[in-house]
Order: sequence, then C-alpha cells, then structure tokens
Amino acid sequence: MADPILHVSIGPVQQFVGQARRTRDLWAGSFLLSWLAGQLMAGVMRRGGRVLFPLVGTVQAPRNPLLAAIVGGQSEQPSTGTLPNRFKASVPAAFDPEDAAEDARQAWQRLAESVWGQFVAGAAIAGRGTRAIWERQIDGFWELQWMMGAEPGDGSDGSWLDQRKNWRSHWPPCEGGDHCTAMGDWQEISGFVRGRERHLQDAFWRNLQDKVGRLDIRDGERLCAVALVKRLFPKLGTRSQKHAIGWPLDAANWPSTAYMAAVPWLMHVGATAARCSKLGRYLREIEQHVGPDAFARLKGERATRLPGLDSLGEHAGLDGNLFLEAALANPRATPLRHLRGTGTEHLEDPDADTRERLLGSLKRLGGAVGGSAMPFYALLLMDGDRLGNLLRENDEQSVSAALARFVDRVDDTVAGRNGVTVYAGGDDVLAILPVTCAVDCAIRLRHAYDLAFQPLKLDAASRRATASAAIVFAHYHCPLGDVLKCAHTELDETAKEGNGRNSLALAVML
Repeated sequence: MADPILHVSIGPVQQFVGQARRTRDLWAGSFLLSWLAGQLMAGVMRRGGRVLFPLVGTVQAPRNPLLAAIVGGQSEQPSTGTLPNRFKASVPAAFDPEDAAEDARQAWQRLAESVWGQFVAGAAIAGRGTRAIWERQIDGFWELQWMMGAEPGDGSDGSWLDQRKNWRSHWPPCEGGDHCTAMGDWQEISGFVRGRERHLQDAFWRNLQDKVGRLDIRDGERLCAVALVKRLFPKLGTRSQKHAIGWPLDAANWPSTAYMAAVPWLMHVGATAARCSKLGRYLREIEQHVGPDAFARLKGERATRLPGLDSLGEHAGLDGNLFLEAALANPRATPLRHLRGTGTEHLEDPDADTRERLLGSLKRLGGAVGGSAMPFYALLLMDGDRLGNLLRENDEQSVSAALARFVDRVDDTVAGRNGVTVYAGGDDVLAILPVTCAVDCAIRLRHAYDLAFQPLKLDAASRRATASAAIVFAHYHCPLGDVLKCAHTELDETAKEGNGRNSLALAVML
C-alpha cells in the first residue's frame, strides 16, 4: 500500500503578515511564518516523511536555504522567508501530524519566551495581568490545519486544505480591554483600560520604551504579545537568536519607506563626487546642530546595503526622514536632539529652531544637486498564474523544481534593482523598491519565471507558466498595511481577473 499523503497549512497569514506598521514588521511576519512552516516540514521529515511540494530536499540534503538552516544541514544563515505556509508530503502509515505540529508550537514558544525574558519581563511588573495576557495570546494565535489520506492519483488532493478550512476548529481566545494598535483583534498587554487608567497604561509603555528604545516602540504604540514578538525578535542578542531561531539574524535594521523613497535621489547625488561632497556638508551640519549623540541615533539606515548607494559610503546610513522635506518638517516623525517621551511632551516642538535651519539647508542642497527627493516608494507583489492547473497537468516534481529555480533568482534580481526582498517562496514574491526601479524589476522577475519553467517545454499557449504582478507607488506615510492590501487587490482583481492574467497592474496611493 502506498504511503498516505499529508497536506499542511499554518496561518493566519493576513493577520500576521499584513498587519504591519513598518517595513521590518512586514519582513518579520513573512520570515516567521516561513520559519514556522519550515519547523513543520522538518518535523515531518525527521519522522520519516518526504516533502513533495515545494521542492526542499531532504534532512540529509536540504535544498532550500531556510530549511537547511533549520535542520542544521548548512552553515548559511538566511534572513529571507523562502518557504510557503502550506505544503504536501508523503508520510508513513503510522504518522501522527500532531507530533510535527508540536515541534512548530515549541519553536514558537521558545522564540516568544526569549522576547519576553529580554525585553518584556522587567516592564511586566508595571502591568495588570500582563503575563496572563501574554500566555493567552502566544498559546492561542496560530491555526494549524492538516488533512491526510490516500493519494487519489488525479490531483484532487490539492483542494483538501480548502475544504478543511470550511470546518472551523480553531477559535482564538476572547480578547477584552484596549486593543493593539498594530493587530487590532488582540488586547494590548498592559492590561489597563485607557478610558479610566490612562496614566497607568502610559507608564507601562514608557517603561517598556525605556528598555527597547523609542525607535522600536514609538509614542502611542500599544501592542499585543504577537506584535511584540514580531517587532522585537530581530533585536535579540546573538546568543538568544541562536537559541530561539537556530542561528543569528542580520536583520535588526530594515530600510524605512521614507528611506526607500529617498533612494533615487541618493543615487543621483552619489553619481558625482561634487554632489556627494555637498551631501557630506549637509550631514556635517546636522551633526553640528544636534550633537554627536543624537546624530548617532539618526543613523538608522547604517545596516541598509543597496548596491546603487555604494558610492555614498557612510553618507548612505542616515535616517531617510532627513532627506525628505515633509518628513524633516514633522517633529513627531523626525525628532532631532530630543526624543518624545523624555519629559518634552509638553513642548510643541523642542527642536523647532534646529529643524527650521536644517530644512533650509536641505532645500538649498536640493537646489544645488538638481532637485529634491520625492516622497514615494514602490511595493511589488508577484504571483504565479493558475498554479493548480500546472500541477494537475504536469509532473508535480518538475513544477516544484521550476519554482525552486525561480526562487533562487529572486533575491539577486531584486537587489540588482536596489530593492529588498521581503518574501520569496513558491510562486510568490514581495519586495520593496525605489519607484525608478520597480517596473524594470517586475519585468526581470517575469523573465526569470519564464526561464525557470523552460525545461518543462510547455509549448501550448493554454498551458504556459505565466505570472502576474502588481506595483503600488505609495507615499511614504501611507499605512503599510493599506499599501499591501491595495497590492493584493490590484493583483487579484486587475492583473488576474480584469486583465486575464500574465499582466502587470500599477496603482498610486497618495
């Protein structure tokens, strides 16, 4: 008798990934979801199972870099999610999916406890029932679904998980109190009700801000346990990351939307030594006005490495808000010498004089180098067309191998257009790019998708492997979750349904 077939999925995807307030949150949600899927895959493989789709290799010879890091098969330390949240495997007859699910739950608990211990535990004494709220949310968030049965032989097992979702067996815990400002279905962890205990709630979050820094929890943010894990796990120390994730991540700093908006202007400035020198004078003026300590805090992009900015050297590391006039003019978005929440809240803008002088300098710099930075960036979302049909009409392993070849090309393709890959797994890509590079990147990714499927020789037009994409050109201050939602809408309703697939949809958000 043939081994049973197992289909597994982990979610919720939109609630975990899509509810993001900053680019690092978006990356963190994508990475963690992919990492947990890898924990499930590894659990299946260690118990004698074989992952059939996607193509990831074996425990002894893992092909996917993320899975390789999870099982310890390679020294590579990936920081990009490259595994989808659902997969198909062949498993022994006595296999119990709950065993692999428990592996993923323990990995999540280990990560959450590391974040709690390093960042939250010390502040929890100022809360009301904070630990109980934390445990309830961490224990009750993930929804693991699986279906196992005999291989039908006609590809109909591809719909098993969709049918399984109609059977609601996961009920998230009831959430009371004030809700999280990032993930609105969940209670913020202070336990206080703002309507009558505002001062206690504010004191709790100021206490936590003091421990993690006001760039990681901004004024007005009140988060649930799950949002805090997403926000803070990249800031765990190296030893804690090795314990919780399995390897240290180089992902504490991600380019902000403001910084990505400024990239085309920075590339223009860095194209000549004369313009680069003018930028250097502006940076020295900032340091002179705000002082060396505050200037060091403003180097929030020092870990961002985009090839188009190599000529700028250390000049490329300054916070993107300092290159955009509208952002620099906003005291809440761009504190200079003072940080909000340090006894200066009663002042309308404690840095008003410094800000006015620097705004004048930035405007003069724009005039000297041929223009000012524009406040728009691009979010690119790409997805294969009719993948289910491809799997039913072709050898599953061949399709999986083609998708693996495509994923192998994604990161270099995006980085070559001065973008950053948020996620690349299966037939899906999510990336953030400068506006001047996004369309070209989409075209190159589409070409890479074609090349990946060429060995399958899908000659008939009706059976071609095609992909569709959506690009949203968004103002840097648009809520990131709304931008992602717009991209999904344009991809599904315009590029796929409206244009019949094999299409690129463009949208602008002001």
